[in-house]
Amino acid sequence: SKLMDLGQIRIVLDWGNSPSDLDLHLEKTGQYHISYHHKIVADDGSAQLDRDDTNGKGPETITITDVDDKATYNCYVHDYSNRNNPKSKKLSKSKARITVYNDNQLEFVIEVPTDKEEGTRWDAFQLKKSVFKQSNRIAN
Repeated sequence: SKLMDLGQIRIVLDWGNSPSDLDLHLEKTGQYHISYHHKIVADDGSAQLDRDDTNGKGPETITITDVDDKATYNCYVHDYSNRNNPKSKKLSKSKARITVYNDNQLEFVIEVPTDKEEGTRWDAFQLKKSVFKQSNRIAN
């Protein structure tokens, strides 16, 4: 990835060979939803999906170019490959991890819960008023 300007955040998702298609999502509450299936670029240009991967391993990346310090952002991963099977445990076995960079510095790495949980959505973290809070749970 290219260097970011100061004040920008990059979210990187990578995973193992299976499932083949995990999708990275970023929602800015009341404003936009960035993902392959929604908007690739926010209407105001403040965030974008840089890369979508559909054949395993990733990476998928989203960059927030203009962080709103008063906003709430939610980041999650959807197991698109198993979207029709809510009892699937493949997301928890995917070896998925999210790496977050803030101002070109590593902020944190979070790994998908691996206790063989059922579900196709991994709620990873929330960014609220410039504070990151890891949720790290699998649901549907």
